[in-house]
Amino acid sequence: MALPMDLLSSQLHAIYRIASAISVAEVEAYVAEIERTDTLLPIVDPTAYSRIRQNIPQHRTLVQKFLEFRRELAKYEPVEDPV
Repeated sequence: MALPMDLLSSQLHAIYRIASAISVAEVEAYVAEIERTDTLLPIVDPTAYSRIRQNIPQHRTLVQKFLEFRRELAKYEPVEDPV
């Protein structure tokens, strides 16, 4: 069942506002943290790593896709004029 256009538009606008609240730099830092965890945790805490190892690829993919989405949104954000 398709949503009415006004409801769909409202929901898409809400997604835009929520996603825009997180900066591209914050998402990039989170991607780097995932990579750091995947690299260091097997050495630092192999037991903890064994518990999360199976989730890392899916988590990495989700965050990287969100980063792509966030970068696309950034193209449409207003640019502040330097004073």
